[in-house]
Amino acid sequence: MKSSPRRRVVVTGLGAVTPLGNNVRETWQGLCDGKSGIGKITIFNAESFPTKIAGEVKGFNFSKWTRTNGTGLFLGRNSHFALEAAGEAVHDAGIDIRRLVPERFGVYFGAGDGGFDFSEY
Repeated sequence: MKSSPRRRVVVTGLGAVTPLGNNVRETWQGLCDGKSGIGKITIFNAESFPTKIAGEVKGFNFSKWTRTNGTGLFLGRNSHFALEAAGEAVHDAGIDIRRLVPERFGVYFGAGDGGFDFSEY
């Protein structure tokens, strides 16, 4: 069997929105300081649920991703977080998206559960 040529991958930019911080710097500092992002649930009334603790993102500026024309109004929290983290990663990498060659560009994206807002409970 003939082996295929090895392709190299280079991580050039990072972005993060986590319970420890709204960007990579804050998240990393929280990890280094041994902080926990877990606490009492505050974004909805969890009294009827068996678990009342979670890792919530705090202090996030949702208005940054909601345009005056209504774009972004119907996005879930997780989509706002993804947009913010992606924007930070692109900026961190120094990528000029106007000069991007799509065939030579890729994204690795990781996220927790999402797709609905707890405030709708």
